[in-house]
Amino acid sequence: MIEGKNLTKIYGKQQVLTDVSIEIREGEITALLGKNGSGKSTLLNILAMAVKPDKGRIYVNREDASGPAGTAGRLRRTIAYVPQDIALFEELTMKDNLYCWSRLSKEATDARIDELEETFHLKEMEGKKIIKLSGGMKRRVNFAAALMGEYKFMILDEPLTGLDEDTVCRILKMLEEKKRQGVGIIISGHDKGQLLSVADKKILLKDGVVVEDPRGNAADGSAEDPRGNAADGSAEDPREKATETGEGL
Repeated sequence: MIEGKNLTKIYGKQQVLTDVSIEIREGEITALLGKNGSGKSTLLNILAMAVKPDKGRIYVNREDASGPAGTAGRLRRTIAYVPQDIALFEELTMKDNLYCWSRLSKEATDARIDELEETFHLKEMEGKKIIKLSGGMKRRVNFAAALMGEYKFMILDEPLTGLDEDTVCRILKMLEEKKRQGVGIIISGHDKGQLLSVADKKILLKDGVVVEDPRGNAADGSAEDPRGNAADGSAEDPREKATETGEGL
């Protein structure tokens, strides 16, 4: 489990996160919701240990990431982190990028690339330099590159943005399979329906503060099913509206 305890982050005069506590449990998918500027990306950056909080601590399986030198780097290798910004070598090809980012053996790398080419429709890009790809294609490679290792957790910052409906559906199915394998996942995005179609719980951020608890209970004690089911038990499958835009996150 990844635990963020009392996380606070300040940039200049702006307090972006205030005393946020969060858990990412193995075998569970968490949807991180909130409008633009609510602090989602900052929180995910901190959980991925790409940014240090000004206050608070990160624990991975109860081990403090701020421990002795090298601790954070070792724990970071248990995380597949997909940042919102593209983190690829523009002058290299798709496959060369995956080899560069791989933390696997040569044999395992080849097998993983074959698997990811199917999930992300990467075959069409083979031999092409990243600089020549469209924004959506780059995002597919960016996601795949994060999965070139052995990981127990996935931290995904708007990974579905700019992707076509078929690729989105493939990725959502992959996330459900990873969940069954015991991987802990947190994902943010702009389509609430897509996220809640796979989420076991949701966390809502507003102005850097958690305004709903991890099980979706509002401050007044009322509860909403994280999959969007109505009180009478009826439900609409968000997969049927995969390309529609949900409420502002």
